[in-house]
Amino acid sequence: MLDKNPTLKLAALNYPDGTTTFVASESHPDNAFSGFTNHSDDNPDAKVGYYRVGVDMEGAEPNAVFKALDASAKAAVFHVASKKGHPITQFSADVLSAQASAGIGGVAGGSDGFPIYAGVGASVNLVDVKASVFDMNLGLGVQTDIGLKDYSFGTHVAGCGFTIGKKTSISAFGSSFGIDFGRLFG
Repeated sequence: MLDKNPTLKLAALNYPDGTTTFVASESHPDNAFSGFTNHSDDNPDAKVGYYRVGVDMEGAEPNAVFKALDASAKAAVFHVASKKGHPITQFSADVLSAQASAGIGGVAGGSDGFPIYAGVGASVNLVDVKASVFDMNLGLGVQTDIGLKDYSFGTHVAGCGFTIGKKTSISAFGSSFGIDFGRLFG
């Protein structure tokens, strides 16, 4: 896999009948995930009893200006996703899910850099869908964050708030609707 894609910095291990450990993404080599899941988002088949626990690192390449670190745990009764092809054709959906996360982000600079994002959240969702450029979540959540993340500024308190920029969304008590303009050009 590394020979075919020199931009892929880390390997991905996929075990069909057990846990899957991802440490990089072919479509986004500057993002890395380390952890466990029992479903590959490159596989469009549905999965009953889905889980994902780990740490996502955005801006994993050494020259990245924006860097973010998110730790999360998620479980869903039903999950289906396809991440192949152009981002506008990709989708993922979770039905009856729960999730908890914490994240920080910053701008690289010298040996220190400076923080530009901090947030924590927990939610219980009836449905969580990402399809084409649209994101929709119906559930209850207590996301609290502020800052610049993924080229978008957002602030939420107890699940209510907004995000504006590359991603634009509005949230009320954990339910949200948004558009990711980055998927148009991805």
